Amino acid sequence: MWSQIDPREFLTGGDVARLEGAFRVAYHLPDVSAVAVGSDNPEHLQGLVAALKSTPNLELLAAYREALRARTRGQRPLTQE
Repeated sequence: MWSQIDPREFLTGGDVARLEGAFRVAYHLPDVSAVAVGSDNPEHLQGLVAALKSTPNLELLAAYREALRARTRGQRPLTQE
């Protein structure tokens, strides 16, 4: 999925890498309170923690979740605008 859509489009504020953006957005697709990650690289983990300072655009994420649900039900294709 993230190869087709840049997850940073769902964030406001903060300068994060694409992977870090996906990590931040993962908390809202669906809403969860924790996401498990693992790495033996402290800089990688530091980047993920820093990504939590980015603010997700909850309205845009809600619209995206609905588009995913509709796609699953076969109602309409999910397109990137």
